Amino acid sequence: MKKILAIVFIVVSCNIQAQLKINEIMATNVSAVWDNWYNFTNWIELYNPTGMPVFQNDYALTDDMNEPRKWQLHYKSIPAKGFALLWMERPEREFHSPFKLKPGGGSLYLVDWNNEIIDQFSYPAQFRNTSFGRKSDGADELVFFEDHSPGSSNNGRNWSNTRCIEPVPTVAGGLYPSELAVAFEAPQPGDTIIYTLNGDEPTRNNAIRYQPGSTLQITNNTVIRAITIGKGKLASDITTASYLIGQREFNLPVVSLVTSPKFLFDNTIGIYVEGTNGIEGCGDPLPHNWNQDWDRPANFELFDRSKLSRLNQEIDIQTAGCGSRANNRQKSLHIKPKNKFGDNTLNYPIFGSRPNKKYKDIALRNSGNDHKYSMMRDGMMQSLIIGRMDLEYLAYEPAVLFINGEYYGIQNLRERSNADLLYATHGYDEEDIIKIDTYDIVNHPLYQELIGFVSNNDITQNAVYEQVKQQMDVENYIQNIITHIFVANYDWPHNNVKMWKPIENGKWRWILYDTDFGFNLFIDNLHDFNSLTYALGENNGFETQPWATELFRRLMQNPTFRNDFIDRFTVHLSSTFKSERVIHIIDSIAARIRPEIGYHKQRWDSERDFETDINLMKTFANARPGNMYRFIGDRFLPGTALHTIRISSNIPSATFTYNTVHIPDPSIELQSFKGRSYTLKANEVSGYVFKRWEVTGVNHSTLPWDSEWKYWDSSTVPAANWYEPGYSDATWKKGPAQFGYGNKGETTVVDYGPNAADKFTTSYYRKNFSISNPANLSKATIRMLVDDGAVIYLNGVELARYNMPEGTINFQTYALTANNGDYVDIEVPFSMFAKGTNIIAVEVHQANASSSDLIFNLELLTENNASTGGDLTENEISATLTNDQQLVAIYEEDDSIDPLDQLRVTINEILSSNSVIRDEFGDKDDYIELYNAGDHDVNISGWYVSDKKGIPDYWQIPTDAAAVIPSGAYLLLWADEHPFQGALHMNFKLSASGEFLSLYARNKFGTLVGIDSISFPALPANQSYSRMPDGSENWTIKAPTPSASNLLSATGSATAPHYKVYPTRITDVLHIEQAHGQLIQLYTLTGKKVFQNVNHDPHVTIATSHLPAGIYLLKVGEKSFKLIK
Repeated sequence: MKKILAIVFIVVSCNIQAQLKINEIMATNVSAVWDNWYNFTNWIELYNPTGMPVFQNDYALTDDMNEPRKWQLHYKSIPAKGFALLWMERPEREFHSPFKLKPGGGSLYLVDWNNEIIDQFSYPAQFRNTSFGRKSDGADELVFFEDHSPGSSNNGRNWSNTRCIEPVPTVAGGLYPSELAVAFEAPQPGDTIIYTLNGDEPTRNNAIRYQPGSTLQITNNTVIRAITIGKGKLASDITTASYLIGQREFNLPVVSLVTSPKFLFDNTIGIYVEGTNGIEGCGDPLPHNWNQDWDRPANFELFDRSKLSRLNQEIDIQTAGCGSRANNRQKSLHIKPKNKFGDNTLNYPIFGSRPNKKYKDIALRNSGNDHKYSMMRDGMMQSLIIGRMDLEYLAYEPAVLFINGEYYGIQNLRERSNADLLYATHGYDEEDIIKIDTYDIVNHPLYQELIGFVSNNDITQNAVYEQVKQQMDVENYIQNIITHIFVANYDWPHNNVKMWKPIENGKWRWILYDTDFGFNLFIDNLHDFNSLTYALGENNGFETQPWATELFRRLMQNPTFRNDFIDRFTVHLSSTFKSERVIHIIDSIAARIRPEIGYHKQRWDSERDFETDINLMKTFANARPGNMYRFIGDRFLPGTALHTIRISSNIPSATFTYNTVHIPDPSIELQSFKGRSYTLKANEVSGYVFKRWEVTGVNHSTLPWDSEWKYWDSSTVPAANWYEPGYSDATWKKGPAQFGYGNKGETTVVDYGPNAADKFTTSYYRKNFSISNPANLSKATIRMLVDDGAVIYLNGVELARYNMPEGTINFQTYALTANNGDYVDIEVPFSMFAKGTNIIAVEVHQANASSSDLIFNLELLTENNASTGGDLTENEISATLTNDQQLVAIYEEDDSIDPLDQLRVTINEILSSNSVIRDEFGDKDDYIELYNAGDHDVNISGWYVSDKKGIPDYWQIPTDAAAVIPSGAYLLLWADEHPFQGALHMNFKLSASGEFLSLYARNKFGTLVGIDSISFPALPANQSYSRMPDGSENWTIKAPTPSASNLLSATGSATAPHYKVYPTRITDVLHIEQAHGQLIQLYTLTGKKVFQNVNHDPHVTIATSHLPAGIYLLKVGEKSFKLIK
C-alpha cells in the first residue's frame, strides 16, 4: 500500500522573456480525453501569457536537450491568454509528437529558433487520468489535477498532491463453485470506496458507494471495479476482480477481460462492432469500427489451469487480425501492457514453450481462417517446429475467455509477429531492428538490395553465394520455406511474409506466422498439393506472384543451397514432420480443447464438426511425408529410389549432425535419395565418450502408404475365394490409396451405389508385394486407416479384424460402430509370409447403410536381421547412400572427475532494497554476489539463477558470457529485469520482503545440479544478507560490500588496510601504494581477468594503455575499487 504525501512542486522559468509556457500535461491518459482520432493520447497544453498572439511554430519541444528540435511545432497561432493542445503519443498521426511523455516522470523543454530554453517543465511520476500542471495559468507552483482542463484555464480547478489508497477486496477474484460474499477492507478515515458491476471504470459520478462493513453477495459471474475517493485527495488506482461462479471444470487457462461496454459496442467508439465511425481495411470495402487502430483500456486477469490468478493488471486492448475482423463475429484482440498502467510487460511465463519470457504485447487470437473449424490449426502447425528449427515462431496456448463475466469461448493466447516477439526471444528493443512484411517487401530498399544482388550476379558461383550468406541467415530461410511447403500454406509466399534483422551487423531472418490455410483447412486433399513447385512459381494450378518466388528460384540454382535444402527437408520429413509425431501433437492439443470446443461452437459460428477437422489433419499428416518425398524426387532427382538410414545410440542424450543439419533426436529413420553423399557425425555428449559406430541393416516400407491397389466396389461379393492367392483379380479396378468417399482425403473415389441412403456395405482390396526371405525378418507391422471396420487376410489366411463382429463375415455384415477414420497398428507373424510374392487382401465395411464416408489406406513396414557391416571408430563418417543401413552410435560413460564436484562457489551476499550501490549504467539495482572459495578460477557461463522454487533454470547466464570468478574473488549478478544490458543482468528482480534463491549448473551428464540455495528474510533498505565470513554457513544482516569481503563494511572497517589507488579514471598507467604483499587483480565488469600479480613493492604501477575503454574492478587483497577508462 502506498500513499502519496502532500508535496509542493515549483518550476522556475529559465528565461524571464519567455512567451509561451508549458501549462499542463497528462502522461497517463488512460480514458480521460479523446484525441481527434478517438484515441486516448498523452497531451501537453501550452499557454500564452502575453497580451498578443504567439505562433507556436516558432518553437520546438523536446525531452532531451541533446536533441533540442525533437519536435518542431506545426503552424498555429495561440491567442493572447489562450491555450494550445499538443498530442504526444502517435507520430504516425498528423500534428502528433515523435516522442511520448514518460509516466514515470521526466522533463520537457520548450526552445526557440536558437535552441535557447524558453521553458523547462519537470514532472514526477504520474497517475491514471490525472493531469499535472500549474496551479494557476503560467504560475510556478505545480500540482495534480483530477479535474483536468485540456485547452482551457487551470484557474480555480480542484487539485491535490495527496492520493487515496486503492481498495482491497476481502475475497480475491477467481473461479468459485458457488456464491460468496465479498467486502472491502476499511478505507482510511474520511475516504469512500465506490464501485461498478458492469465493467465501467468507477468515477465520482457513475459508481455505487460502498457502505463499510457491508457485503456484496456474488451469485453469478460478476466483475467488480472499485476506487477510493476522498475530499481533497486524488482518486486511487482501480482495483478489478472477476468472480466466475459455478463454472464447469475448465481444462484450459481462463482469461477475464474487464472493460467498459461502450469501448466494445458503442457505435461511435466501440472496437468490436461495425459501428458508424469506421474505416476500410484489410480487404474490407466498407468502413467498420473494427478496422480502426483504436486502443481501449481494460483489465486483464489470467488464471492458470489450476485456477490460480497469475496476472491481474490494467492494459490496452485493440482489435487484431485482417480478414478475420470482418469474417468472424469473435474478434482477435491485442493485449498491450503499457507504462501508463505501471508496467509495460506481462510478468509471467504465459507459454509453456517459452518458460522464462516476459512480453510487452501478446494476442488473444480467434484462430483466423480456422475460427469456424478446429480453432487449433495454426497453433498446432507452429508447435511442430518448437525445439526443432532455428526459426521464429508464435507460441500458442489455448484459453477460455470471459469479457465482463460473459463467456466468449476459446480464444488462443499467442505471441505476436512484431518487435515484441523479438524483445521476448532475443532481447532486442524496437529501435535495434529492421522489420518488414509482405506489404513493404516489394518496395523496401534493403530487400531490393538483397534481391538485386541475388538476381544480378551468377548465383551458381560459391563466391557469390557466400556473399549472400553474409546478408541473410540461409539456414533460417530454408527452415521457413520448408515449413510453409510442408504444411501446404498456399496463402504464402505472396502473403504472410515477415523478415527482420538487427540494425548492427545483422542478417535477414524470417518469422513463421499465419499458416492457417494448411493441413486440409479448405481443401480436403491438400496433402496432394505440390507446394514445392508452387513455391518455385512452377505450379500452374496454384499461381503466386513472381516477386514472391524470385529469391527462392534464384537461390535454388546454387548447388550448395539446393543440396542443403534437400538434406534439411529429408531430415525434417523423417523426424519433425514424421506422421506419428505430427499425429501425436494433433492428438495432444485436441485432447486439451475437446472438452471445451462444443461450448465454443455453440457460442460462435461453426462450419464443420471438430472431429472431422481432426481427422482431416491426421489424413494430411499421414499422406504428406510420402507426397513430399515424391515432389522432391520428381523436381530434383527424377527416378531416384529412396533408402533408409536408421541412426540410433545406446544413450538417450545422443544427437547427430547429418551433413550440416542438426538432428536433435537420439534415433531417426532417415529416408533420403540413393546416390546422395553424406557425412554423419555423432555429436559430443556431456559425461560420455564416443567409442564406435555399429553398422547393420535397417527396416523399410515393403508396402508404402498410398500404394496402388486392385479394388472391387460393386453390389455383391466378387467371389467366395476373393482373398486367396490363386484368385484372379484381372477384372478389378485399380487406383492409388487413399480410397473412399465423403471428402475425407480420398485419392480414389469408391462407388457406393445408386442410393445414398442405402450404400453398398462392403468394398474389397487386393495388393501383391514381395518378401525376399522371411527368415531375415526381425519385425513386420501393418498400419491401417479405416472407416468404419475391416478384415485383413495375408496369403489367404485371416490376419486380423478391426471393429467387426465375431463369426462369419459376409457382404451385408456391418461394422460394430461408426467412426471418422481410425488408425490401427497390427504386428504380423513372420510365419505368415511367403518367400517371394505375397498377397494382402482387405474388406472394408460400413457401420450402416447411410454412412456419409468411407476411408481405407494401409502400409506394411518390415525390418531385416541383416548381417553386421562392421564397426567404425571415428565419430564422423562419410559415405554415399547406396542401400539401407543401420548405424548405432556407442558411447561409454566418462569416468573422469566432474568439475562441479570440486567447486566451492556460493551465494555470498544479497541486496534486495538498494538505493546506494550503482551498476555500470549508474542504476541502483538489487544484486546477488557470488563468491569462489576454491583454489581455481570458475567459469559460470551457462549456469542458472532462479527466484522460483521448482523452476531452477528460470534464468541462464549466457553460455558465451565472460563470467569467470577467479579464486577467492566475487562476481555480481544484477537483479534488474534488464538482461539486454549485459550478460550479468538477470530477468528478475528481488523482493525486499524476502524470497528464495537458487544457483544451479549442469554436470558432465547434462543433469541440473544444485550449487547453492538460500531463503533470505525481509531486509531493511540498503542492508544486505551476507555470509560471515565469506562462504561460511553463518548469515547476518549488514551493510553491503559488493565485490569485496563481507568482513568489511560498505566504507571499510577501522582495521581494514588503507590502500592508495590513483587515478580512478585511468588512461595509460594505474598507481597502487601501500599494498605490499597483497594479491592484485584487475577484471573487466564481466569478470574477465586482465591482470594478476602478488605485489612486493610499496609502490606498483600497472600499464593500462592497451585496455579498451570501459569499467574495471580492481581487487587489492580483499578490498575492491571501481575504475573507469
